[in-house]
Amino acid sequence: MVIVFLFLPDPEAALREVVRVLRPHGGFGLYTIPPEFKGHPYAAPEPMASRGRFYSDSELEALARGAGFDDVGVSSGQLLVARKP
Repeated sequence: MVIVFLFLPDPEAALREVVRVLRPHGGFGLYTIPPEFKGHPYAAPEPMASRGRFYSDSELEALARGAGFDDVGVSSGQLLVARKP
């Protein structure tokens, strides 16, 4: 997933579906834009900035864990990597 995560109405439900279809111990990667780039002309310009939902690193981790992922981490630039148990 790239950027689309900003626009999902129920991001945890989307992540639960990813967990469901992944094979056991399968990996998942998601890249999104951090809140500090909201409104930046190259990263998240208007109208995208006012229509998207931006997440902190800890919020992304919590969403992934709540969806059923483990071994969750977020690196700089908001790359979430997680593994299905």
